[in-house]
Amino acid sequence: MTMYPNYLAFARAHFGTARFNFALSGEHRAACLREPDAAGRPGAVEELRRALADFLSRDASEVVPCLGASQAMSLAAACLKGEKSVAALESPIYEPLRFAFDSAHGPRVSIERAARDDYALPRTLDASVQNADIIVLTNPNNPTGAATSDEALKELLSGFRGSVVVDDVYAPFDDYLIDGKWPGRARDLHPNAWVLGSLTKAFGVGPYRVGWLIVPPEARAAVDEQMVRAVGELPAAWATSALQILEQIPAVAREMKSTLAERKSVVVGALQAVPGLDVFVPARGPYCWVRLPEINDVFAHVQRWAREDGLVVSPGLFFGAPHGMRVSWTAPLAQLRLGTPLLQTRLRELIGSK
Repeated sequence: MTMYPNYLAFARAHFGTARFNFALSGEHRAACLREPDAAGRPGAVEELRRALADFLSRDASEVVPCLGASQAMSLAAACLKGEKSVAALESPIYEPLRFAFDSAHGPRVSIERAARDDYALPRTLDASVQNADIIVLTNPNNPTGAATSDEALKELLSGFRGSVVVDDVYAPFDDYLIDGKWPGRARDLHPNAWVLGSLTKAFGVGPYRVGWLIVPPEARAAVDEQMVRAVGELPAAWATSALQILEQIPAVAREMKSTLAERKSVVVGALQAVPGLDVFVPARGPYCWVRLPEINDVFAHVQRWAREDGLVVSPGLFFGAPHGMRVSWTAPLAQLRLGTPLLQTRLRELIGSK
C-alpha cells in the first residue's frame, strides 16, 4: 500500500489526476481568468503591498505580500515559535499548520472541536491554553467548516497574553466580495493577531501564489528580515503577475458565486441520501465533514478509491481525525454531477462493511 507522509504529498499525488475530485480545498480555475503578463516592472512588490492593503482594508504597514498562504505560515512560525515555545492548536486542524507550529520541545496543547458541539470552539480557554505562547486557529475550521463569529472569537481571546495566528483564507465563502474587499477582519480580534491569507482557496488562482501575512505594525521589521532570509527579494515578475490577478478577482468572484449554491446542493444532497452517514454541513464554505467512527481505516479505503476509480476525498488522518473525511464541492459542476453517484456507491459499501 502506498503511504503518504503528509497531506500535501497526498494532494500532489492525486489532485491533478483525479477523475472525480471531492478533495480540492480551493475553487477550480475560473473560465474568465486571463493569464497575466510575466514581465516584471520596478517597484512592483511595493505596489502589490499597497494594492493588497487596499483590498484587505488594512494599513500597508501591516501587510506583507507572500508566495501564497504557505509562505505566510512559514514566516509567522519562524518569527513566533521559539525553541521552547508552546502552541495551542485546534483539533482537528489543517495539517500544514500543525507541522509549522507544533513544538517538539514543549507539551502539546489542544483546543478540541467536538462533534457533539458541531465542532464549535469552546466558550472559554482552559488553563493550559491560556498559558501557551501561541494560539493557532482556522476560521472557518479546516477540515470541518465550523465557523466562529468575530464577536465570539474576540471574547474568547480577550484574556490571552500571547500571539494568535488565524488562517482566514476561507473568509470569502459564500458571499465572496460584497463590497469588492476581502471580508475577513481577523487582525482586529487580538492585539497580537497574525493573519494568513491568499487568493488560492476562494478564487482558484493557486499557481500564481498570491498570498499575504497581516501582522502588528511593530512586527513588520522581524517579518521582513525573515523574508530576506527565505527568498532574498521577492521577484518583480511575480509581483507584477499578482497585481494583474488581483485586478481580476471581482470577475472571478462573480463566476464562482454563480454556481456555488448548486455545487453545494449536488454534493450535500448526495451525502445526505446515504443512510447511516454522519454528515456535518457548515453554514458557509467549500466543504463538509463526514464522520465514520466505526470504520477502522478510512484512509485505506480512500487510497483504494483513488487508485481504482479516480475518486478522491480528503482523508481525516491528515487532520488528526482518522475516522473522518472532508468532502468538497469546489470542482466544476459537471464533474460533481458525474462523480456523486460513484461517491454514494463507495460510501454505502463502506458503511455496509463495518
